[in-house]
Amino acid sequence: MSANDTGNYTLPEHGNYTWTPTCRLPSPSDFMYSMGFVSSPGCVASTGTLRAFMLFVDFPDAMVPEGENAQAVYDTMAPKAAEWYAQASYGTLNLNVTADTSAYYRMPKAVASYDWLGSTFRQDAYARDALDAFTASGARLPADVDVVYVVPTGRASPWMSRSQTLFDPITTRDGQKVKKTVTFGAADGDLSAMTMVHETGHTFCLPDYYSFDSYAGLYVGGFSVMAQTLATAPDYFSWDKYRLGWLRDEAVDCVLDAGSTTHVLTPLAVAGPAGSKKAVVVAASETQALVAEVRVAAGVDEALCAPGVVLTTVDTRTAGGSGPIRVVDATPGSGGCVGLFDDLMDGALALTLEGSKSLAWAPVSSYDVPGWGVRVTLVGVADQEYTIRIDRQESARTNSY
Repeated sequence: MSANDTGNYTLPEHGNYTWTPTCRLPSPSDFMYSMGFVSSPGCVASTGTLRAFMLFVDFPDAMVPEGENAQAVYDTMAPKAAEWYAQASYGTLNLNVTADTSAYYRMPKAVASYDWLGSTFRQDAYARDALDAFTASGARLPADVDVVYVVPTGRASPWMSRSQTLFDPITTRDGQKVKKTVTFGAADGDLSAMTMVHETGHTFCLPDYYSFDSYAGLYVGGFSVMAQTLATAPDYFSWDKYRLGWLRDEAVDCVLDAGSTTHVLTPLAVAGPAGSKKAVVVAASETQALVAEVRVAAGVDEALCAPGVVLTTVDTRTAGGSGPIRVVDATPGSGGCVGLFDDLMDGALALTLEGSKSLAWAPVSSYDVPGWGVRVTLVGVADQEYTIRIDRQESARTNSY
């Protein structure tokens, strides 16, 4: 089979067209953070060097206290976040964060007046005030900056209690345009490397995977930093890595037709040998896909308690906070890994308990995915190569988009 027959190379476009089956699902134009390919031009590039700048602010009624050190805050956040991205991206992304740690720049308004969690809060106004406070002093942002991180003094807690990423660009008073601005909350948990990793994910236009209406792990459990900054297995899903360019087409097997196919996957957490496969995508339509990947206790997923083949579903017409990606639980009702109380964390296909930290984990090797007409079977594991079989009842549908 040639490369062009795999389905990976059929590039989608916006607009009215008849969908040609492909595993690169297109992005609906009416979704700000779609799970499809062809992302918004406002997204920051996710490969190469991301040039970011960190500045610090305080407030007339919440001035930085003696002893609070901007350099120490930077050291807590930026180097570890950069290391995380280097590892998770297989070296394809370099998060280069410079900073002005010489001062906390004074905001023009009292911290409470920004109404951080209230109905009148305007993140763009807050971000613009921060940039104005910085540039009014005569300081200047680096010329080629893509992202600005605004870090408040800890004295701003509890008024500023959550971190957010501004989707729209900001222009400084001297005319410099910044694609994305991250405004951190003031609590200790917000001033962490993993919060920085999560918010930086939004600059690539990744959506939130936690539930806006229920508990955080409803849709993906303890997987993905885009669901929880303290996720047990915080690595990005293979679908994310594929969309971001960290995985190439050659690393993804695409299933478009009915029948039985066999695939050999290596763990997502490590780059693996040249030519290794990281995911199998089963495209159901232009908006939905089922994805298989291998998650083990390695790399940024070192705390994973139940290694195996993790199945996820993707829906490009489901918004962030409502489950655009969901982990399929192949062992429903198991109760999850001991001590985590999360039923999804031991939901992977596996053959034995070897390597698992869980005493309650009862693995299964084959699972019929409800509503998909697809059975996924883990055939064997040898030298970190997981052989799976996909049995599919019907082909991808060629609907009009």
